Amino acid sequence: MGLFDGVLIASDIDMTFLSSQGQVLARNAESIRAFCADGGRFCFATGRTHCSLEQLIPGIGALANTPCILSNGSYVCDLRTDKIENEIALDPAAALPFFTRIAALFPQVGFRISIGDEFYVPIETERMQSELGLYRGHLHPVPLTKVPPQGWNKVVFHGTPEQLLAVRAAMEEDEHVGAFAIMHSSPVLLEVLARGASKGVQLRYLKEKYSRCGIPITTYGIGDYENDLPLLLSADVAVCPANAQQCVKEKSALCVCSNDDGAIADLIGRITKQRRKEKNA
Repeated sequence: MGLFDGVLIASDIDMTFLSSQGQVLARNAESIRAFCADGGRFCFATGRTHCSLEQLIPGIGALANTPCILSNGSYVCDLRTDKIENEIALDPAAALPFFTRIAALFPQVGFRISIGDEFYVPIETERMQSELGLYRGHLHPVPLTKVPPQGWNKVVFHGTPEQLLAVRAAMEEDEHVGAFAIMHSSPVLLEVLARGASKGVQLRYLKEKYSRCGIPITTYGIGDYENDLPLLLSADVAVCPANAQQCVKEKSALCVCSNDDGAIADLIGRITKQRRKEKNA
């Protein structure tokens, strides 16, 4: 039996696993490999979709030995096989009229719609272009009425913090807002998913999946931002890096070092000490 049998870590990527400059720290990667080799299960829980992850983290499939929670919890995907499971998509009957109204109110705010690994862009602004570079070959600039009607995983608005606060306020005042989950994933990104889709829902799905196979799991969720709160609230142990938002720190049982200092390695080190102490008790 491995030291970490029955332990699953689900980690956010940006500003948690990656450094502030978007780098993979060797300390984190080495700790994850050792953790998995000794029985641990590791996955990423991120707002990103699987087509961009290999560019962002080369060799990511070798780090994640458990299906990952992607698109902020819209679906789960095994990065080693690209198999998607437990997808929770937006209701097209509610989504199209809702976003048509919002787009008419804020024509200066760009947004994109994720359907699996494809990105449909009804309104593109200059500030979107650097991020969309990760998705070359998967971008489709089309009017909202031409976006395929099924399988919308999420809708992401790009704007200034002030613009997105106004967009969010308008959404929350809409009589049909109950069909959606709305969250910031950064000050300049506002994301909308189906009500019931979240990183936390998918973490519970993974835990229950292993439980049905007779594998009891203790889950650790680690993240830094508002969109990570469902992950932390669903985890057996909620963890945040030192650079996390205050609202995230308040919901965390454990605060490790910052993302720039190797937050994931720090967490694994603490779990190692705890497991060894329990083993020797």
